[in-house]
Amino acid sequence: MNTSETGAGVSFEQTTFYDAMEFLGLGRVKIAAESVGRTNWLLETATAFANDRDVRADDWKFHGIFHKIAWGRANAFAADAAGLRCAWQLDQGNGAIAESSICKRLATNTFWEVADDVVQIHGSGGLAEENPFMDNLYRARIMRIVEGTDDIQLNTIAKQYGVE
Repeated sequence: MNTSETGAGVSFEQTTFYDAMEFLGLGRVKIAAESVGRTNWLLETATAFANDRDVRADDWKFHGIFHKIAWGRANAFAADAAGLRCAWQLDQGNGAIAESSICKRLATNTFWEVADDVVQIHGSGGLAEENPFMDNLYRARIMRIVEGTDDIQLNTIAKQYGVE
């Protein structure tokens, strides 16, 4: 049955692959959505922390904090937009193999970067057990692995766009 055709010029293996990718795509979208939600929470927490500090806006030493938050917001926005596009593709009944991989990679990497930045923004307090920041950093790392690592996502994206 390895080389049998399904009747549409597509082998059994190809059909099975696309069925599996559709299934994985839904998991990737779910992971991406959770990552975007957690990222937004971390950014809100970091923003509140930065605003509570006794820092003048023109103090150049703290621009690094502001830039980390701004960069995180920009990437979270992009990850959310990618998720919306992926959801739209799925709602249209189209396959979203590349889109789900793009969404998952972008959202989980953004979550990872923001979680790491928020730990750093909070300094030694970010490492304290009573703060959830390290838990989010660990969670972000796990999210980057399940349903396919970064390299698997990149391979999937490349293949879907014709790079063999």
